[in-house]
Order: sequence, then structure tokens, then C-alpha cells
Amino acid sequence: MRMLKNLKNLNRYNLTLLISILLILVGFCIWLFATSVIQGHIQLLNESNLTQEEIWTHEGSLQWWRYTQTTSITPLVTIMITIGFISLVGQIVWTKASQRQVLKAFSENLKLASAEKFEIK
Repeated sequence: MRMLKNLKNLNRYNLTLLISILLILVGFCIWLFATSVIQGHIQLLNESNLTQEEIWTHEGSLQWWRYTQTTSITPLVTIMITIGFISLVGQIVWTKASQRQVLKAFSENLKLASAEKFEIK
């Protein structure tokens, strides 16, 4: 509950950064989990002391995980990581552009103010 109140108090910049980093981390974790499960099944199949039923079970599971990784997990992870990186880079570029715009406006206002001050004298 306390954490949700803290999320409400975050400004838009910090919230975007948090969501971007979270998308990237979750994407990598999902990919890592699927890859480790596939590697685990491959290692189990390489053991010589398995019965024929265990071999069939692990082969079926391995085929399912490979199919699921190819059709679902890899596209999902790619989309999550891409959206995370785009929003992360976009937020940084947006911040730099808005800072540049603010500094330019400040510079113009400063020039106008100094010109008016010298014209009064």
C-alpha cells in the first residue's frame, strides 16, 4: 500500500524510466527462464540412465518448450525489450530537447530584458 502511494508521487519522467527498466528486466527474465528450461531438458535427455517413458516425457516437454519459445516467448520478449528501450531512449531525448527549449527561451528572455534595460537609460 505504501509503495502504491510512492508511485503516485513519482513524476512522469521517473515513472516512464521505471516502467521502461521494468519491461527490459522482465523481458530478459522470461527469455532466460525459457532458455534454462530448454537447457535442463537437453541435459536430462543426455543422461544414459533414463527409462524409455522418461525419455519420451522429456522429449515431448522439450519439443513443447522449443515450439512455445519460437512462437510466443521470443516475439513477446522482443516486443517488451524493444518498447522498453524505445521509451527509455525517447524519454532521455525528450528531456534533452525540452531542456534545450527551456534554455533557448531563457536566453531569448534574458536578451530582451537586457535590451529593454539599456534602452531605458
